[in-house]
Amino acid sequence: MNRMIKQTLAMGFAGAMFAMPALTVAHEAMEAPTARKADRADSTAVFWGFNGKEDAYFFYGGAVHALDGDLSTEGFLVRGFVGLGGYEYKNPGVAGGRVDADLVALDASIGYQVFIDYLRLSGYIGIAYEDNDLSPNDPGNSTRNGEVGVKLQGEVASVGLAPWSWAAMASYGSANNSYWARLRIGHNFDQFTIGPEGLLMGNDEYDGQRIGAFVTLPRIGVFSLSLSGGYADVDGTQGDSSAYGAIDMSTSF
Repeated sequence: MNRMIKQTLAMGFAGAMFAMPALTVAHEAMEAPTARKADRADSTAVFWGFNGKEDAYFFYGGAVHALDGDLSTEGFLVRGFVGLGGYEYKNPGVAGGRVDADLVALDASIGYQVFIDYLRLSGYIGIAYEDNDLSPNDPGNSTRNGEVGVKLQGEVASVGLAPWSWAAMASYGSANNSYWARLRIGHNFDQFTIGPEGLLMGNDEYDGQRIGAFVTLPRIGVFSLSLSGGYADVDGTQGDSSAYGAIDMSTSF
């Protein structure tokens, strides 16, 4: 795989690594509530957002549901995710010298969460589908077209350690050997939570890294909003680095 293809695959997938994101994902929206509301228990969390960098964009949405009706207690979870995005890259080996790509990402999984002292731990297993529609077709791109695989995901987050908090997520998908991991450490300043974040991501075609910061804003009614941004780099390429930005929203009921 030539270096230019690796660069632009990184642009497309660094923002969109459904594989193993779950978003979703370690998005704020994917973190189940850690305390029961006084008047009721929330059973479902819904999340959506946008992620972009140079020559790439990605929209996503999904939900997590507690089968026992309470996201704040130990038990089984089900999760669904859908993402749509696009990216482009140069390749002198195809007609026109440029490839435009449309990305579709879907997954469905079942998981289980437990609470141990000041930690929430959860794990998922499911099926994921990823489709990269390339125009014109690029025979040298091994991630082209659709592929179905098994997805594994784990999450660890602090509970009740205010004003500090931290959360880590990691996932792996057998489709294209995709992986995604993120760590966030935050400090609460009144109604804002601010802190650094670091990400690792990749698949059969590239390895990427990100370093940046995030801020979680005061709740707007029943909605939570998180903004993040920083610097993105891709291993083994030159001239492919750029700023990245993301917006994540969620609600629970």
